[in-house]
Amino acid sequence: MFKKKSYKRIISVVLAGVLLLSVNPKSVYFVLGNSNTEKNGILFKEDEYSNEREYLKEWFLLNGQGEHNIYNPRLMYSVSDDPAAILFDVDDKGYVVICLYNYDIMEYCFDSKPLIYNDDRIIYNGFVSFYFDKGNEVYDLKEERAIDKKCLSDFFRKMKMEQSKTLQEKSKELSDIKDILSGEAEANDYGSMQINRSIEYGCLSYPLQTWSDSYYMCHVDSAAILLRYCYDHFSPVFLPYYNTSNHSAQGYLCQNGFLTNTRNNSSSVVYGGANYVGVFWGIDYYLSSHMNVSTYSAVYEEYSYATIKDLINNGIPVVTESTNNFPGLEQDEGHAYVVHGYLIGYDGVPRLYVNDTFGSNNVVINGSSIYYSSYPYGMWYIH
Repeated sequence: MFKKKSYKRIISVVLAGVLLLSVNPKSVYFVLGNSNTEKNGILFKEDEYSNEREYLKEWFLLNGQGEHNIYNPRLMYSVSDDPAAILFDVDDKGYVVICLYNYDIMEYCFDSKPLIYNDDRIIYNGFVSFYFDKGNEVYDLKEERAIDKKCLSDFFRKMKMEQSKTLQEKSKELSDIKDILSGEAEANDYGSMQINRSIEYGCLSYPLQTWSDSYYMCHVDSAAILLRYCYDHFSPVFLPYYNTSNHSAQGYLCQNGFLTNTRNNSSSVVYGGANYVGVFWGIDYYLSSHMNVSTYSAVYEEYSYATIKDLINNGIPVVTESTNNFPGLEQDEGHAYVVHGYLIGYDGVPRLYVNDTFGSNNVVINGSSIYYSSYPYGMWYIH
C-alpha cells in the first residue's frame, strides 16, 4: 500500500507539471539556485531578461536619468546570426539596447522607438541600425531598402574578439560605485576601478532640426542638418535662402556636386572624392566657394571624445560616424549622425546625444572609442 501511494503521488506531480508546461511553455522553466518565486521546483518568471532589466533601472537611477518602466524585451541578432543584444521598451515612447557580449548600454532614447514590429526577427548592427531578417537579406524600414547579408560586416566582431564581461561583473561595479558615492566604502578599496565624482553633461544652446528623408543617405542628411544649424545660429549665408528646408538643402548639396547621395565617410564629405556616381567637391570646398562663408572651413579629425566635448562646450555641433567596415566587403554599413550633447555618468562611460537623421534628436549612444574606426572614418565640424 505504501509503495502504491508513493507511485500515485509521483505520477500526480509529473502530470501536474506536464499540464502546467502545456498551458504556457514560455512562462515556465526549471532552474537551480534562483531567488525568484518557485513552486514545486518550477520557476514562474515575469520577464525572460529580468536581471538585465533591473540592471538598466539601477543604471538610469544612478546616473541621473530618473526612474523608468523597462519592459517588453526582444532578443536581437548580429548579421552573423548570433544573439547579440536585447531591446527593451522604456516607458510609453522610449527604448534601450544592452549588449550581450559585454553588457554595455549601447543606446537609449526616452521619446522615440525604432521602427520595427514585435514579431520581426531583429538584426542589430550598431547604433540606430535596426533591420528585420529576410533570410539572406536584411531590410531597413526607415530607409526602405534591402541589403544582402554578405555585404555587411558584423558590428560585434571586435567585441567577440576583445571584450567579455558578465552581467554579474557589471552589476557588482554598479553596486561598488553606489557604495563609494554614499560614503560606505573608499575608492581605494576597489583597486583600479575608476569612477566619476560627478556627472558631466553638456549640450548645444539650441536644438538641431529633426529632419528625416528616406531618399538621402545619412552623410548627406547630417551635412544638411549641420549647415542649417549654422544658418540659424551663426549666419544666414551658410545655405541659400531658398534651400533651407528638409530635402531641399540635401538636394542643393548633391545637385551642385558638393556631395553624392552614396555611401561616404567623414574625410570624403569634408575634402571630396570620387565614386561610381562621379567626382564631388566636399563641404570644405562648398564653404570656400561661397564668398560670404569663405572665412569658415570644414575640419576632419579622427574620432576623439575629448574634442567633441570641447566643441559642444563652445557651441559647435559635430558629425561623427560608427562603421562596421572590414577589408573584402562590397560595402561598409555604418551610420552618421550629428552630435549635440555629451554625458559621462558615475561609471565613467562616455555617451553622446545625437540627432539620428531619422527624425529623433535625443538618442544617446555609447561614445567609447571601440565603437569608432580610424581614417577615413571619424568626425567633422565647421570652424
